[in-house]
Amino acid sequence: MKQTRIILLLVFGLLLLMFVGLLFGSSGISPIDAIKAIASILGFGDSPETHTRIILLMRLPRMLVSVLSGMALGLAGALSQTLFRNDLADPYIAGIGSGAIFGVNIALISGASLTILGFSTVSIFAFAGAVLACLIIWLLSGRTGSTGTSLVLAGVALSFVFAGLNYIIVVLGRDILQKTFFWSYNGLSSSSYTGVVFLAIAVTISIVMLTGLPRKMDAYLLGDEQATYLGVNPVKLRSMMFVIVSLLTGMAVTTAGLMGFVGLITPHISRRIVGGESRYVVPCSILLGGITLGLADVVGRSIMPFQEVPASVIMNIAGGLFFFYLISRKPSW
Repeated sequence: MKQTRIILLLVFGLLLLMFVGLLFGSSGISPIDAIKAIASILGFGDSPETHTRIILLMRLPRMLVSVLSGMALGLAGALSQTLFRNDLADPYIAGIGSGAIFGVNIALISGASLTILGFSTVSIFAFAGAVLACLIIWLLSGRTGSTGTSLVLAGVALSFVFAGLNYIIVVLGRDILQKTFFWSYNGLSSSSYTGVVFLAIAVTISIVMLTGLPRKMDAYLLGDEQATYLGVNPVKLRSMMFVIVSLLTGMAVTTAGLMGFVGLITPHISRRIVGGESRYVVPCSILLGGITLGLADVVGRSIMPFQEVPASVIMNIAGGLFFFYLISRKPSW
């Protein structure tokens, strides 16, 4: 089938991108030296230890984190647009990003020093802030039956609350703004294998939870009444999708910082190339998410010698232009 061939092609493209991503960076190693270092790691030939360490300890974990974060956000984006029945929805619409920044600011102003399973204090508080936002939104929206509209409204309201609290914290600690800004835009610069493991676990668990759900998601898009008529429990399905979106987004924010537009762009491109069926949109969004963020990171590390442009900046520029394109067109579903 056409969709299967496209998905296999995306798998090949993702693997190729990951290899290319190991060849480029701001550390000054040429692509030829990087290839020699990779060959040395695989047991073919020799390469300076400095080069192999840069590949193993810097470029490989960063490439894996960027790809896995992109996959997480791509999947979360596809689910968010189904959950809210709105093709302009993205994983951050529920206020998760604002909650993560609130957690970061709390960590910075408190001066707390904590390390759990290799995660820094800032990362731990960022994840806690994201989880707090999810819990608050779910509790608030639950009073109105956990509808898509109530989730959006609760998320918007909570974002404003967190924005106000973040401003107060920044005023109290004037040096916090710069540190928060750096964390938001340079999360990938501190990538580690710990982040790789937890991202891989989160993505794997989410995919397992989604097994057998794509057809129900298609029915859900028709509306609660029609979904119920077709034998789908919309409230239960909505709860499961919200939990998965929260898990994926919270983990991506913790390990990679705020990466806007990944979850907005990839589902749209997926629907254009494989159609609107969720059984194809979901895997395509996962792969395109990994390719999109991975490519943004490679470009950011390559365009300036001995310097790098954060992947989040690349995504903001590309995503903003894509967003203009979206709102200029009639929604496709």
